[in-house]
Amino acid sequence: MYWKGITSFLYKKGWLIPAFFLFLTSCATNSSNEVINKTAFNQNFSIEKVVVNDLTNNPMGSIDIQNRMQISIENEITSRQFNKQDNLQYSLIVNIRQYEEGSAFLRWVIPGMGETFLNIETILLDENNNPVSQLRTSRTIQGGGGYTAGAWKRVFDSVAKRLISDILTAK
Repeated sequence: MYWKGITSFLYKKGWLIPAFFLFLTSCATNSSNEVINKTAFNQNFSIEKVVVNDLTNNPMGSIDIQNRMQISIENEITSRQFNKQDNLQYSLIVNIRQYEEGSAFLRWVIPGMGETFLNIETILLDENNNPVSQLRTSRTIQGGGGYTAGAWKRVFDSVAKRLISDILTAK
């Protein structure tokens, strides 16, 4: 009933379509995958080791972004069963290039302010530490209010999910 009243109000004021567009564009995930060694990439492999480096040069914030990224990627690898011991054992080097924790309150009060942003670059290495592919993934949460509270955590999970998905689909 509550949402019906809000949508009715927005419709009467002519704001329904712009509000819907803002909702759709408030979150964005981008990624790219450059396969360097197609032969090694097409073999059956699993990710044995994940190394996360924080290259943001930001002083320690309210969370340990290096540990948070490590946990998110390892959880995604485990949930997709991408860590089987009978395959070739590859390594994933993850460099966190940019991170902004953002603020759900600011996103609500002033759309475009308080954005949560995560940008990583990864290199997949084969069992001989030769590069197999290089991936870039980023996630931005720009607008919204209370429903974007906790985005600082979801942004890591979302990037990890997209990263592992990109590796599996390119394989």
